[in-house]
Amino acid sequence: MKNKVLSISIAAYNVESFLSDTVRSLNKEKEIREKIEIIIVNDGSNDNTLNTAKELEAMYPESVLVVDKENGGYGSTINAALSAANGVFFRLLDGDDCYQTENLKDYIRFLERVMDSDLVISPYEIVDLDGNILELRDRHNLEAGTIYHIDKLEESLLNTVAMHEFAVKTELLKKNHVNITEKCFYTDREFAFLAFTYSDSIVKYAMPIYRYRIGREEQSVSVAGRLKNVDDIGKMLVKIIGVYNQERHDMPRIKRSLLWKIITECAISQFNTYLLGDMTMKNIKRLRAYDKNMKKENRSLYQSLARNTKKIRILRFTNYMTYAIFHWIMLRRLSKKIY
Repeated sequence: MKNKVLSISIAAYNVESFLSDTVRSLNKEKEIREKIEIIIVNDGSNDNTLNTAKELEAMYPESVLVVDKENGGYGSTINAALSAANGVFFRLLDGDDCYQTENLKDYIRFLERVMDSDLVISPYEIVDLDGNILELRDRHNLEAGTIYHIDKLEESLLNTVAMHEFAVKTELLKKNHVNITEKCFYTDREFAFLAFTYSDSIVKYAMPIYRYRIGREEQSVSVAGRLKNVDDIGKMLVKIIGVYNQERHDMPRIKRSLLWKIITECAISQFNTYLLGDMTMKNIKRLRAYDKNMKKENRSLYQSLARNTKKIRILRFTNYMTYAIFHWIMLRRLSKKIY
């Protein structure tokens, strides 16, 4: 597929009940089909995802490409899609999420006008399983349509970037040999980190594109999923801290600051996940060991967590014996909001 404006990587693992609606919603208009390529990466699904994907490829041969591979985790789907991508921009879409179809045609036209920008950000919607909007997230105070050089921005205008809110130049990822950690959860954060690391310019599209669906128990952001995969955050942290240390000397101040903020947010997320475990001495010792190792291996990050989170300061001051209190608080919050 040549001359495409946008390559969309769809990570597809056991999403047969969502995939057809997701892909059909992207192909409603001929003008859109001509300018996008949808790369469905079947990540070793054991349901009917692959057959559904192939049916969609036959239905939309001008826009849909199926890549079938053994299970390798979310990062492996990004790597496979990026290898096949031909679009000017590259963007992610989970197989159980969707895009805001009403804005998609205008968004593609916008991308055609801002091809000098490395990163294109946009608001995104969080929806429930029935598609009801729970929240609209618009986290960047940039004037829509204006291309900014990141090193000239005020930090108050820009937040950390999330996978749901950006497209990035495909050539930029390939030129820097971006390869996402495989067999590991939460690598969407790694992808966002690397995309921002290698971008020098940014522009905002005003309308939401991504619709992030929550509520499935098997999601990695659910309580059960977070507890099961907590150590994967640590694996991902090692990778992005290594990149940060290698690249930071040539970075402008705002980029260093925001990348360090992403690192801190990931470490806090891992810390919080340890607090979700049952109130047992074993889990208290597990959190204590995690924190002690962080102090030994990365003192800057250890100190950054205390500066950013009062809860962590209190836990450390009490030798983690306030674990039960914060465990209860975390569960109460997550019962109302799991994303």
